[in-house]
Formats: sequence, C-alpha cells, structure tokens
Amino acid sequence: MTTSLPPTTPSALFLRLTYARPDLVRTAGLPFTRRRIRTDTINAVFLTHTMHYDLVQPERRQRIGTAASYTELLNTLYGTTPR
Repeated sequence: MTTSLPPTTPSALFLRLTYARPDLVRTAGLPFTRRRIRTDTINAVFLTHTMHYDLVQPERRQRIGTAASYTELLNTLYGTTPR
C-alpha cells in the first residue's frame, strides 16, 4: 500500500481525503463530509501526521484515543511529549 500525506498548512480549514476503499471508512469525532474533514479548530498538519501514523501502523488502532497512545504519538512525531 502506498501512503502519502496530503499537502496542507497548520491553519487549513479542511483536509481533503483520498481513499481506495470508501466502504471501509468509519468516522467518529471530527465533522466529516464528502471526503473532507473540517480542521478550523485543530492544527491541520498535526492531524495529517496523526492520521498517517495510524494508517501505517494498523496494529495500534485499537489503542487510539488512550492517553498512552497519545503519548506514543507525540514521542514519535516530536521526540518528546510537549508540556
């Protein structure tokens, strides 16, 4: 599977999503319509990297949303947990 990060900026209002199997897509949490996620209340670059991290590591998906998973994500993306 080839994965890539969609181009974006931290202040983007939407992230446009592309996926090969729409029948497998499940959503919860962020407002999501027509293959776009509204990102006006979150850093779009952080969200993009988070989604990519979860996509390429399917074994960790069951832990998404836990404090331990968030700490692991921050350590992976930034090398340490920001305070």
